[in-house]
Amino acid sequence: MLTLVLLGAALAADTDRLPLQAPVTLPDCAGCESGEGVFRIPVPLALRSSLEGDDGPRLQLLGPDGAVIPIAVARGGEGPERAVLSDWLLVGGDTIAIEEQDRPIDGVVIDVPPLTLAEVDVQAWVEDAWRPWGETTRIWRHPSEGARDQISFPATRGPLRVRVKPLSGVGPWSSLRVDGLRHGEGSVPEMSVRLPVASAVLEEDGWSRYVVRLPGALPIHAVTLHPDGDIFSRDVVLRRDLRDDIGWSPSPVAGSVKRIDVGGATADLTRVPVPEGFGGDTLVIYIEDGPNAPLDLPEVTVHLDGSEVFVRDPGPGPWTLQGGGGAGDGAAFDLAVALPELRRMVSATAAVGEAVANPDYQTPEDRSGLSAPGPVLDLGRYTWRLSVEGDPGLARITLPPSVVDAAAPVLRDIRLVTDGDRQVPRILQRSATDPDLGTLTWTREERDGESQLRVRMPQPATPVATVTLGTDAVLFDRRVTIQRIENGVLVPLRSFRWQGTERPGVMSLRIDEPVGEELIISIANDDDPPLSITGVSATRPGWEMLAVLPETPTWIYGGADDRDPPSYDLQQLGEELDRRAAVSVMAGEPEPLEKPPPSPVERGVLLAGLGVLVAGLGLLTLRLLRSVPEDAVDETATPGASSR
Repeated sequence: MLTLVLLGAALAADTDRLPLQAPVTLPDCAGCESGEGVFRIPVPLALRSSLEGDDGPRLQLLGPDGAVIPIAVARGGEGPERAVLSDWLLVGGDTIAIEEQDRPIDGVVIDVPPLTLAEVDVQAWVEDAWRPWGETTRIWRHPSEGARDQISFPATRGPLRVRVKPLSGVGPWSSLRVDGLRHGEGSVPEMSVRLPVASAVLEEDGWSRYVVRLPGALPIHAVTLHPDGDIFSRDVVLRRDLRDDIGWSPSPVAGSVKRIDVGGATADLTRVPVPEGFGGDTLVIYIEDGPNAPLDLPEVTVHLDGSEVFVRDPGPGPWTLQGGGGAGDGAAFDLAVALPELRRMVSATAAVGEAVANPDYQTPEDRSGLSAPGPVLDLGRYTWRLSVEGDPGLARITLPPSVVDAAAPVLRDIRLVTDGDRQVPRILQRSATDPDLGTLTWTREERDGESQLRVRMPQPATPVATVTLGTDAVLFDRRVTIQRIENGVLVPLRSFRWQGTERPGVMSLRIDEPVGEELIISIANDDDPPLSITGVSATRPGWEMLAVLPETPTWIYGGADDRDPPSYDLQQLGEELDRRAAVSVMAGEPEPLEKPPPSPVERGVLLAGLGVLVAGLGLLTLRLLRSVPEDAVDETATPGASSR
């Protein structure tokens, strides 16, 4: 056995670089009294960060005195390998009984015949009862698409019962072969979380956009889509955000998803891998619909490499595990070279409690002074403000529609202000979702081979992001023109050729400007009957601010149309801020600002100005009177009277 000479003593703590922490409970174990015990600490999802480096999460384990304890961190690794089971038996025609194994297994692999699809449920004998062990999984084999024949579950020695329910193909499984799956010594099982899709929008280029909010800024390495519907094959693009025009937007990830037929049943190929450094707290999925109707995508699963910490018995607790930082945060230890030996020496697995904020944490923007309130802002020209309610720290502030309507173009006058009228640095950007404008009312009129739809806008001043038309027609070819009314004249905004073979069911066009009280949609039918329209919907641009909220009350000010957009050094941290987990904050509604009464100095200046004006008018009147000739004709004199 390798002598662990690199364990070292506890180090002085540098506890202000990692934002999150969680309590760790180390159980009693054999060998720990002599100081030879080694603990495994699983790293929970809540301590992970999308800013992790290639070598995995940066973590620190603190002892009761606050000193840093040397640790070794394991992450990911190769997939599981086949392992021959010591004893298994096919019973009851569709159930495999697996006896207790000498070593734990992390799953099983079941060889099935071609054109076979089956559903697999696993149960383990726990606490004197058979209990579900892992999720229901589909396995299949296809002549051109390969096979999915592995079932993963939490590591166990068994005994196990594996029920194989045939959905198509051959069964019972008279020629079945079953092997175990075992992760290598350097591997850590991946972590997964299933999430709902927050919004779905059809883009004008024929792609559908789906937005998923992640439970924190996660370093994801794969995404599995769970669409409803029949057989499909679609191209997919994954993005971390919608902002293509800024420097920190990552390159999109391209892939494809399929749902194939296996002997009359379906199987999915819907997992899309992503590269290192892709993660964040938002996932945007684009699916190309082509000549097909958009997919209904209610949920996705995001996957990330698992991570574990190994530590030599550090003595009495309490202990605290810190994490959630980036590649340059936290401590690094030479103990990592002993990781293989530590794995073999594990005596027990520790329990990790709920993650909370590290009170000593200093963000990069705090250390650089980029988030501190700036100079005093002259608020005299602003006409409204609204409050921002949220805990101090990094926040994603969604601007309500009324703010977007009332602000200057491109929201250049919007400022975030704290006590003392000081500016709070912020990054203004389009949000990942465009809010719906709600139910629209519209009328239709046919004239000279053209259909004209007049759509009432609920808020005339509101910019329109997209307009979407629905139809139940299949084969058609029409020219669609989007227009607004300006000074009684129709002004075209967009014109598009809509072909049913390419865009069946729905078509979406981007506008991104106000249209007034009515939106006019003209459809050129020419010699064909009018195209049926089943619905009209529209969205408005969504905007948000990314800022570090101070502890004091904060407001958003607007209504100063002559203000130029601000420039903050915080923009230099844009990529890191965008990849960190931010608390979502909804601002209130605008309230008008009363014009403050003039100060004594302002009143004095005003009175002096009025005095100068009155004096000037008096001098002007005197000059005019003096310029009148003395022999001017008296228009009131009697005609014919003497002029003497």
